[in-house]
Amino acid sequence: MKASTERADVRLLVWRGVVIFISLVMIARLWQLQMVEGETYRIRADRNRFRQVDIPAPRGVIYDRNGEILARNRPSFSVAVVPADLPKTRAGEPDADAERAVLDRLLALLAQEPPPLRPSPTPTASPTPAAGIAGRMQPTAAITTALQIQERQPWVMPRADIEKAIREGRLGGAYRPIEIARHINEATAFLVAQDAVNLPGVILQLNPIRDYPSGSLTSHLIGYMGHIPENAVAEYRAKGYAANEQVGLTGLEATYEHELRGKRGRQTIEVNVNGRRIGRCMHHTHARPARVGHGHKGRKWQLSYSRQSSLTIWS
Repeated sequence: MKASTERADVRLLVWRGVVIFISLVMIARLWQLQMVEGETYRIRADRNRFRQVDIPAPRGVIYDRNGEILARNRPSFSVAVVPADLPKTRAGEPDADAERAVLDRLLALLAQEPPPLRPSPTPTASPTPAAGIAGRMQPTAAITTALQIQERQPWVMPRADIEKAIREGRLGGAYRPIEIARHINEATAFLVAQDAVNLPGVILQLNPIRDYPSGSLTSHLIGYMGHIPENAVAEYRAKGYAANEQVGLTGLEATYEHELRGKRGRQTIEVNVNGRRIGRCMHHTHARPARVGHGHKGRKWQLSYSRQSSLTIWS
């Protein structure tokens, strides 16, 4: 009886030693994670949790001498894909099947006929520019529909090009959005927003685009905007432009590009595991029009024109 009691005591001591040893190992590992490597893991977590997002800058508005708007900005919806936020396997590798399912669902939404939306009321007068000329600016009637420039049509990147852009995006700049559709109408944008839970890695963007209320009447004078030409990319990059920015290519849009161009802003946002914005903005640098001189915002230009194409610029 005494021998069996001694063996039980020995086993109990052994188990106590094992428990104490394991506890010491876990405490040491916890101390290492919290005190030694804590800062490293915190930085890694912040890199996944916080995201820097560019804010498009509003471009300057062009008025005629009567205060009628000739070139302005209006909102436009676009859809982009962030390669880093697309579905992944447990090992952290891209999930090809889930990724194809996301693209199939997204392209189906972009291709279907959107439901009609109730039109917004049409404004009866154009806003006046700066207060210094407000006294001589009067509301004007809308330009006839015969002179209106055709509405921008929705554009969707082909499936093969989307997959190629995603592969290239993963090699460098995996968190940079890749625009795959632009100028989509509001109804389609709402469909994409409603189905966001099934579209990880897909974001809906609201960007300012150029609008010309005077239509073809002044198109040869105002000009138009477009993406930076390939042979001028290096020149524009040296001036601080991004590769995907649009610039004035002809007319006044090109001549007064420096004055009309705004300065992009940037904000740091918090995102969840699917790349969706959550919480508040941590840091915000507002986008603003280009600064002309010291302490003054971008100019608004007034254009006086006639049917013989003679013009005068007021600033």
